[in-house]
Amino acid sequence: MTQKERRQEKEASYFALCLLMPRDLFLNEWNKINIDLADDQPLKRLADKFGVSMTAIMVRASMLKLI
Repeated sequence: MTQKERRQEKEASYFALCLLMPRDLFLNEWNKINIDLADDQPLKRLADKFGVSMTAIMVRASMLKLI
């Protein structure tokens, strides 16, 4: 994969995360749950709510500097 293709893939992934989990909606839902990184059940429920993987939840939370 070329550097241009990697950049495009990264941009597409960022776009998808923002589309599936808009910032304000994500922050609102994140603040409703009690985040305990030792207990993944709240994160699983959040992932189910947005229809994404737990990895996507963690990436979005990291992008928003929540973790």
